[in-house]
Amino acid sequence: MATWWASGECLHYVMTHQPASCIFWCPDQDRAEKCIDYCKTLYAQQDTRLKELYPLPRRKAQVDDQSVYRFELGNGGWLEALPGKNPDKIRSEHPTIVFMDEAAFNENGAEAYGNAISTRPKKLLALSSAYPGWFFDMIACAVPVEL
Repeated sequence: MATWWASGECLHYVMTHQPASCIFWCPDQDRAEKCIDYCKTLYAQQDTRLKELYPLPRRKAQVDDQSVYRFELGNGGWLEALPGKNPDKIRSEHPTIVFMDEAAFNENGAEAYGNAISTRPKKLLALSSAYPGWFFDMIACAVPVEL
């Protein structure tokens, strides 16, 4: 359920702050594409008035017309799936939001996190199930903040 929430949070931000962008950084391509699929589902099931306010591009007028790894909005906003196997892939991107799903299970997670921060996103969300390693060490002293 946390991945659904984070996908919705990212979609909402990109919709309401276009031309914002989002990278879904996950341990593998399948999980990253699942985040895109969640965004497409949330977009497709929202009220018609919101779809009119935040339309899709003309050339991709239907959710199903879009690729499996990228979801584009009409005013320049986009969300993209990026697998976390190569932590250097994010260096060429400059997203507004980076969402790391199952961060503790990403073999190169610490380096990927550092690279994500170096792109200077406005928001960086990192979620994970419990697992020892870099992510656990990083959040051990964390305190909750309001979103």
